[in-house]
Amino acid sequence: MPEPQPSPVEEQEVITHAFENGEQIIAADNPWELLEHSKVVTEREAPALLIRAINAFIHQGQNFTAQSVVEILMDYSLTLDEGFSLQIIHAQLAEAASEYARAIKLLSVLDYNQIQNIETKKQALSILANAQIALGHPFDATAALLDIDLLTGDVAGNAEQLENQQKILQLLRTMDALQVSLLRENLFNPHLDGWLALANTMETTTRTYIDVDLEHWRLAYPDHPVQSQLLAQYAGRGERDEYRQIALLLPLTSPYGTVAGAFYDGFMQAHSNNISLNPPLVVLYDVGEEPYLSSFYYQAAVNEGADFVVGPLGRQAADALLSSRQPEITTLLIAEVPPESRADNLFGISLSPEKEARQIADKAFADGRRQATVFRSQSKWGERVANAFVSQWELLGGTVVKNKSFPNDISDYTRIIQKFLGLDKSIARARLLEAQIDTNLKFAPRRNDDMDMLFLAANADQARLVVPQLRFFQAHNLPIYATSYVYSGNPNPALDADLDGLIFGDMKWMLEGVSRYKLKVAEKRALKSALKTAPKVKHEETSTAEHGDRNVNVNETAFVQGNSGSLTTTNPVRDKISDLNNPEHEAQESANKTRNPYQNSTLNRLYALGIQSYQLIPRLNLLRSKNLERFFGRAMAVSVDQDGSVVRHPAWAKFVSGLAEPIDPLAQQQP
Repeated sequence: MPEPQPSPVEEQEVITHAFENGEQIIAADNPWELLEHSKVVTEREAPALLIRAINAFIHQGQNFTAQSVVEILMDYSLTLDEGFSLQIIHAQLAEAASEYARAIKLLSVLDYNQIQNIETKKQALSILANAQIALGHPFDATAALLDIDLLTGDVAGNAEQLENQQKILQLLRTMDALQVSLLRENLFNPHLDGWLALANTMETTTRTYIDVDLEHWRLAYPDHPVQSQLLAQYAGRGERDEYRQIALLLPLTSPYGTVAGAFYDGFMQAHSNNISLNPPLVVLYDVGEEPYLSSFYYQAAVNEGADFVVGPLGRQAADALLSSRQPEITTLLIAEVPPESRADNLFGISLSPEKEARQIADKAFADGRRQATVFRSQSKWGERVANAFVSQWELLGGTVVKNKSFPNDISDYTRIIQKFLGLDKSIARARLLEAQIDTNLKFAPRRNDDMDMLFLAANADQARLVVPQLRFFQAHNLPIYATSYVYSGNPNPALDADLDGLIFGDMKWMLEGVSRYKLKVAEKRALKSALKTAPKVKHEETSTAEHGDRNVNVNETAFVQGNSGSLTTTNPVRDKISDLNNPEHEAQESANKTRNPYQNSTLNRLYALGIQSYQLIPRLNLLRSKNLERFFGRAMAVSVDQDGSVVRHPAWAKFVSGLAEPIDPLAQQQP
């Protein structure tokens, strides 16, 4: 039999002192030993031992004894830090005696910037927070607790920090709107917005969606120091499937590597924000550029313990996989599910433009349109998208008046558009009439009036060329609908001004960039306004020898005496504007806030699809069984058809002043 192992002994903090006759070791948490030992050490060493003894007595509830030792301590000459500790002890004893106002008064006179010891500072703030809570002052208590959290740092599994964060969240949830507003206005803390958003989430969510809402919160505040254990305490698992190991099949080393990389980054971003205490393991398989290898890597993933597979990406790779095998475990294709391969454990998600075209037909028909005309790019993509729209439009009962293509290699579409809108016939009739009466007539050509909407199958660059020419040739009052391909993802009102009025559907994720753009523009305007209204700063004249031939604008420049004694010029407002106009600053600011390297690019859709796919994994079976129910993910709203196809429900937008503005879903679109 194996020998029994000794049970682990809890380590005890000790203090060692050297004497002429050897060393003496005492327990750091034994107040009586500390008190006795203070009598035999030097006067310089005794206060530290007495302070330890007092704290140990208070911890044991022996406050009367602690007060007696305080009187002994006061006879010693104390260092600055020891003086702070004594003041904190007085406050701690006052708190223990329920003299909360006195405890707050004792702590309010401390200069916290002078306290070097972090634990001493945290102790003072903790006493202050408890006293404020006891007196019903949630604002001041929250401020102290947030300071403690900053001092603690992001330490996973720290029980003290977890308790402190629980108090923060509890206090924030008791505050009304006015208190929250005052907190925002008067308290500077880099994590305050995240805490307030988390508290609001806890108050407004339901048990059914709390885990979804918490995941959304974590995505919005990826750098927030809240402990995972705290989120897990609130998360309701609901009807969700749990998986141990997820295999991710992507063609990273292929011509589609950039696309696959964006999906992977979004997927792993969502995984890193998983609030579960036992998140699944994600294993990546690079399937390369040969679609037929998908089946090989799929089998390898199953053999290595995967119980869920995401991928492969693209129609060819998905067809190659499904032509050689039926899925053995639950699988989410990043492609459409072929009708002949449908299975209970097979799902598919994609950015199919054909699906978007069918949804546009539904949208336009719901807006009251009935006579559609189609103008499409002269390409296989344009033909596929147009056919999908026409098929759905006619199924709904609408009429397709015209379905014409335009070439991709020209920029002047005058003749093509005139013919497309019927203007050529109007011009021909006018010319015939002029010939018959032998007189030049003043006339404005008119387009055909048998159409009440136009579906444009084009990308962003094509739309910027085509739409203004359509408007010029009498289509200014014709509603134009298009897929998300007309939106580059980068808010640029100067470039997209000609698209005003165009309606399209996209992920809500993509439209959030417009809000960020508006905030940045508003900040720039506010700073420029501050620069114009800044008070004039007078200064003494300086010699040419000191400043050379520089021209200094006294209305905008303040002089500051530097450490070297030289005179330097600074302007905080102008410096801030310069920073905002610096592309490198903008890129860094964007990366810090969102951790999204694809922001303001078309690849952002693939990044968002990766996030959405990860969030969907535990919910696919539930959504399939309740196919009328929608899941409102971080990137978009989706549902799952009975055949396993994930249906994206777009957020509708219209270009206004060159920006993609969300459309009120209850608003009826007018010509």
